[in-house]
Amino acid sequence: MEYYGSSGDIRADMNGGLAITHNNYMGEAQLSGALITRAQRNAYATINSKLESSYPSQVPWASGSEPALLYEIANKLSMCFILTRKNPGSDPLDKNRRERYCEEPIKELDQIAEFEMQLPEISSPLGAKVSHNRDYTPVCDMDDLENQRVDPDLLDDIVDERTK
Repeated sequence: MEYYGSSGDIRADMNGGLAITHNNYMGEAQLSGALITRAQRNAYATINSKLESSYPSQVPWASGSEPALLYEIANKLSMCFILTRKNPGSDPLDKNRRERYCEEPIKELDQIAEFEMQLPEISSPLGAKVSHNRDYTPVCDMDDLENQRVDPDLLDDIVDERTK
């Protein structure tokens, strides 16, 4: 199964952009592909669980077709998973790393789920959820608060219905 994000990007970010030939580069022996896959699976599940109720027709996205922001969030959440697994014991994870890779992506997911932040790849996230059942304007028009007025056609319809 393919997950959001890229294992190559995760490994590169975990290495801070070091060249493969650098002495401090974490290769397969220091950072296994299996750990990266587990981290991606965790990020995939987290993203889907946070966004499924808000974007039911899009979640889950096919790997490679997820919105760009979710791709980056998946990589960060994967790095959070890896960092917490490579930092066993009672020593806390570095505050900046915890904030950047664990807390910020979750906050962004919450904002996306609440439609406070939009995914540009989804043109109308609310879809056809907002509608009215009349062929004319709602009760009040959308002018300034002081300039709203009741729709006269609606008032006529109400009077007609009551006099029947």
